[in-house]
Amino acid sequence: MSEKTMISLPWNDALCKPDQTTASIPSHCIHWQEPAPGEYYLEYSYNRVQWYALNGGNAIPLPTEGLLLTPEIKNTDHNGMEIP
Repeated sequence: MSEKTMISLPWNDALCKPDQTTASIPSHCIHWQEPAPGEYYLEYSYNRVQWYALNGGNAIPLPTEGLLLTPEIKNTDHNGMEIP
């Protein structure tokens, strides 16, 4: 099985309306796999109703240059943080 490597939001996402300027990103728990320290499973939403796995469902080490580790992400707050 090959590992997907997407590390940023897809700019041409079909769910993104032309006037959309923000998305929400929370972390979530994967019960069948223990993440390594500093790695988080992230999902994103443009409307906080429909959620999609970020980075192909693979864990992402945080912080990164493009995404900081915020309390909302660290504490798996389902509402997540809003990013431009």
